[in-house]
Amino acid sequence: MAGRGYLSVSGDGKTAASSCKKRDPNGKCLVYNDIKTPGSTIGDSVSTTIEKELEWVVSSDELNELLVDISERLISRLKDLRSPDKEAPIEIVGEYQGGNYEGVPDPDEPPPAPAPEPPPGGGVTSLLSDVQSERSKYGSTMTDEEKGKIVNAVAWKNRDAGWGLSRKTGGTFCTTPAGQKIACDILIHKPTNTWVDALTDTGAIWLVINPNPDPNRQWVAPGQP
Repeated sequence: MAGRGYLSVSGDGKTAASSCKKRDPNGKCLVYNDIKTPGSTIGDSVSTTIEKELEWVVSSDELNELLVDISERLISRLKDLRSPDKEAPIEIVGEYQGGNYEGVPDPDEPPPAPAPEPPPGGGVTSLLSDVQSERSKYGSTMTDEEKGKIVNAVAWKNRDAGWGLSRKTGGTFCTTPAGQKIACDILIHKPTNTWVDALTDTGAIWLVINPNPDPNRQWVAPGQP
């Protein structure tokens, strides 16, 4: 009971007989050698070790597949305290190339940078220079008719790339040479449904905006200036 099931270490520890200093005629031990390590001390050490190992397992907040595998092996070892060299080695999946395993992250290298966000407008090429060029043909202020001519001319020049205009039949609108009613300041890239505000009251801009879901505001082909 004192050792809680653990044998104390006594004598020179080489043989079982060395733990007894004096025996009776029947061989029963009367006086034992000095006990070097009580069984209760051994039990406390084992218990503390197990608790520390379990605390590490449950407190880790980054258990990836490798740590899960190690944890499973640890629990297995706690159930069977045989020599650890009986355990199978941990398998690393991957092909060894140039000092590292392909497909296995190198802990000494920084993580890869995240992929950059795509530019606004789906990566379409800006037509600001074309808008500025057409804008320069008019005075300091523009009429709605002149705005319509500017966006129509820019869309016509880039029609092969899918650029067109925004149909608009209510409120303030302009008219294409083909007679289509359009928004006076909007360009639409049909392949990517990219909508751009290309004009202010005084100058050229290139501002990607949200598409208008109104069926009366959708893409319309430009007319020849």
